[in-house]
Amino acid sequence: MSTKTLTVTEEAYKLLALQKNSNESFSEVIVRKFSPNVALKKLVGLLSDKEADELEMRIAQNRKLSTQQSLRRIKEIREALSK
Repeated sequence: MSTKTLTVTEEAYKLLALQKNSNESFSEVIVRKFSPNVALKKLVGLLSDKEADELEMRIAQNRKLSTQQSLRRIKEIREALSK
């Protein structure tokens, strides 16, 4: 694996060091913090069943509302364009 050398301020170094676990490198900290991929195992147990059900219900409600608003806006735009 190739490597790159970075220069960081003392403040940036201290902030990075605060995020570092004793068994990981600074490179591992950067990858862990900035990688777009989240390991699913980190999410397991985060919510209780009740909280998960409530969250799922709210997401469904928000999707329905968003769809309704989008369809209403599309209708308004079509009507405005047909005049």
